[in-house]
Amino acid sequence: MSTVAHLLIALAFSSCIYVFTRKSHRKFNISLICLFTIGSILPDLLTLLDIVPNFFGEATNYNPFRYYYHNISMWIVISLIYTIFFKILLKFLNEETGNQTKITFKQIYIILLASGLMHFGIDMLTEPVGLIGELFVSITSFYTPYGVLGEQDLAYIIFILMTFNIPMGLCLFSLQKSEKQNSFLNSCESLIKEESWDSLVGYVNIVIKEIEYSLV
Repeated sequence: MSTVAHLLIALAFSSCIYVFTRKSHRKFNISLICLFTIGSILPDLLTLLDIVPNFFGEATNYNPFRYYYHNISMWIVISLIYTIFFKILLKFLNEETGNQTKITFKQIYIILLASGLMHFGIDMLTEPVGLIGELFVSITSFYTPYGVLGEQDLAYIIFILMTFNIPMGLCLFSLQKSEKQNSFLNSCESLIKEESWDSLVGYVNIVIKEIEYSLV
């Protein structure tokens, strides 16, 4: 499905969550709507490299990474990488603009995970989507290296879960305040805090200087 369609569907979906939660003290605010909408097109980011002109000026498929990138199971890991990027970007923007936009690491990860899963669910309408390994699923069938499995009812259930139930549940869950202080996501967030980040950068600079000194 086209990128514009993914954007519009994600915007409408997240806006509905905002309407449902607007009277709550933990509402799905504009920042989360923007994050969800942007996240809905991230699984297609590498498709910009799908068509690469060769030496003769003709278009040719030249992106072997899309098989791993545009995949439901792999998105669990890839969305974590994007979360680190967005958390650092948000920290930089807050420092530059003086704003105090507060979105936790957990919220970013869960919302990017939800928007990506909805992206794959919508794609099931038009093409088979990688589920895990060499198993693909569309709205009508499962595809394996050994043939097509006609489990249409199960494919429908996965489609409904991916396009509505799971994204909705994850978005609402992201609004809940976590009481655990030692979770993996909280540990990742602490790495990006100012003190930890500055220490990491300082350590890298020391290592670089040591390498330069040894080469002189």
